[in-house]
Amino acid sequence: MKKAWSLGMSIIKSVLWHRKQELGTNEGLEAVVKRIMECLNLTAVSDMVLFERAKQEAMGYDAKHDELHTLGQLTMGAICFARTAFTQISSAKPLPACFRHKDWPWEPSSFHAEQDPVGNLVKAAAMLIAEAERIERTRDEQREMQPSKKKLFDLILRPSVKLAVEHDR
Repeated sequence: MKKAWSLGMSIIKSVLWHRKQELGTNEGLEAVVKRIMECLNLTAVSDMVLFERAKQEAMGYDAKHDELHTLGQLTMGAICFARTAFTQISSAKPLPACFRHKDWPWEPSSFHAEQDPVGNLVKAAAMLIAEAERIERTRDEQREMQPSKKKLFDLILRPSVKLAVEHDR
């Protein structure tokens, strides 16, 4: 699975770069991505989620971009896609073409629901992965900034113990 995901990520980045160079746009990317998924036989939902996350990263919604959203926006975005899937599953009616979610944390016109509930659940899961990764990076940075117990011992206690031992001699 990881191999297919890495290959898919490389292919998408390559496709994006070439489309941008040749056409000056990334329009039509969805059809290309769906075809790549078919070719790689990525049909399992977990593969679809990892591939969606790779697609998001290739489109610029990467770690650097995610760091700009520290107030739960990624989680709320995921909730909007999950709620949309719930609406689709619980209702026999298709979504209207202009469907917008009122809680979408960004520009309303940037919300693009899939017509298939699985597609919306996959987007939700990929956004949750992005949020969890962002939180973990923040925790890692905080851990690096906090002095470890060993560092505290070396900086404060060791010299104090050494002075006390020398004083007692």
